[in-house]
Amino acid sequence: MGRFISKQARPQLWRQGFTLIELMVTLAVLAIVVSVAAPSFNNMIANNRSTSMASELVAAVNFARSEAIKRAKPVSICPSSDGAACLSSADEWAKGWLVFVDNAASDSADVDEGPILRYWDKLDKKAVVSFKKDTTAAAYLRFNSKGMLARSGNADTDDRTFEAYVSGCTGDASRKIKVGVAGLISSSKLTCP
Repeated sequence: MGRFISKQARPQLWRQGFTLIELMVTLAVLAIVVSVAAPSFNNMIANNRSTSMASELVAAVNFARSEAIKRAKPVSICPSSDGAACLSSADEWAKGWLVFVDNAASDSADVDEGPILRYWDKLDKKAVVSFKKDTTAAAYLRFNSKGMLARSGNADTDDRTFEAYVSGCTGDASRKIKVGVAGLISSSKLTCP
């Protein structure tokens, strides 16, 4: 049989729970912490999206070069919004890009789309991508059958350069992707605008 313990003999038990004032103070502190952390979190997301998009662009250029070597045919990459055709404007790289076997008769000719190899779309809505030959905007990048940069003549010794970032990035999350005459691809960090 159990023993009966009187109220006086039992230790005082603390009531469990929070008072209304404790709860309000905790919520106020939480609101302050969230308001300070939210902008940093948004910047971190933009930076991660920026570096991820640039990595995808590097992968696309590497893919185009390796396909040119594998197929022993010229392969090009151009801006595309539908995966079926190149866009004619050089400032539309942020809409996506298309890699295809290029049937152009010469390196200096415009693209002559052959079989499509791969299409990259669904870029970030705030994506900014530019592509230049020296200082002039360009609408496509072509590798010859040896994986070298297709040039318009012996005097064409300019590297081709992409710059890619997502608007709202901070720090060095922007990327500069350089394609040399030999077809070698390098990526370096840039400060976000």
